[in-house]
Amino acid sequence: MRLPSDTVEPAEHRVQLWFGPHVLRTYRADPSAAEQYAQAVGSRFPGVRVTIDDQAGQGLAPLPCEQLWILTP
Repeated sequence: MRLPSDTVEPAEHRVQLWFGPHVLRTYRADPSAAEQYAQAVGSRFPGVRVTIDDQAGQGLAPLPCEQLWILTP
């Protein structure tokens, strides 16, 4: 029997940036960085949708350095 506390979250998530039906970029990131990235991109670029899932596989580029996506214009 599994308890809710036994649920293990994946170490990394897949982060995808979408413009309409097109995937612009795909990255891998730890869950907290993925959420922060989605929030930063969503507030700065309202036309870009960010999705996060647990399908991070081999070969995905790491999320760019946080300093690049938290800069304000």
